Amino acid sequence: MSPRSLLRQCTAMLGEPPIAYLLRIRLDKAAELLTTSALAITEIAECVGFRDSNYFTRQFHRRFGVPPIVYRRQEPR
Repeated sequence: MSPRSLLRQCTAMLGEPPIAYLLRIRLDKAAELLTTSALAITEIAECVGFRDSNYFTRQFHRRFGVPPIVYRRQEPR
């Protein structure tokens, strides 16, 4: 299967491109960890597959509308 065909098939099955799906899954897991653990934000970023915590923070803010530190404070444990 060509890369383009794979992309089309994945997008049809997942409803979004594979990289967007992976990013969403990672960020959702990070949100869960923010509310259920005492791990530092940098540790959470690494746990869910981000090498750069600044990039993680930008992507998290884009998805949830607030940075991880604010999200952690807002969400009840």
